[in-house]
Amino acid sequence: MDNIDRLVEFGLTRQEATLYTTLYAEGELTGYEASKLTGISRSNAYNALACLVEKGAANIVDGSVTKYVPVSFDEFCSSKLRYLEEMKEELIQNEPAVRVESEGYITITGDKQIKDKLIYLLLQTQERVYLTMNAQVTESVKDILMELYRKGVRVLLITESGVKLSGIRVYYAKKIENQISAIIDDKYVLNGEIGSDYATCLFSGKKELAEIFKDSLRTKIKFFD
Repeated sequence: MDNIDRLVEFGLTRQEATLYTTLYAEGELTGYEASKLTGISRSNAYNALACLVEKGAANIVDGSVTKYVPVSFDEFCSSKLRYLEEMKEELIQNEPAVRVESEGYITITGDKQIKDKLIYLLLQTQERVYLTMNAQVTESVKDILMELYRKGVRVLLITESGVKLSGIRVYYAKKIENQISAIIDDKYVLNGEIGSDYATCLFSGKKELAEIFKDSLRTKIKFFD
């Protein structure tokens, strides 16, 4: 992923992102200059520059000729994140009531979606979490795990050798590969594979399933002991 792709994630079109990075590299530019440097047609360049101003990524420099200057990446991204955080709070405050929480089995597909679900579940953990995952995944969430431990949450982890998490109960398995399993607060289960766009995980809020996975985990731990 390059900066154009990252800026698209922040709500810019590819043309807007291209012009934004060009402004960053070149400094103040007129619409004509920006069009010439990027190869974007003049009409599209002027429209995209106006959108950059509207979205808070650029400002207009007063003068005999209209020029555009970029806002720093940090300022633009921070403003966007603050706005999204405000929208998130409003959504949560106004979300419709859920009649009954699903206790069925849900399939989550895709590496990013699975990681997002894992992180969300970890951040919601109140009492205990039991995890099986490889060193790479562990590394990506280790700060969250350490914060849970500091809060008094019981954290048990089965992972690969070389992983160090001070104070956390860690068991080392010879082979985990892309396997992932998480039992959260004796209720939520995330189990399957991770590591590719085609990876799939089963997610459930059925306590009965959580108990089955806990029993399986106890059996595994006996071999370590």
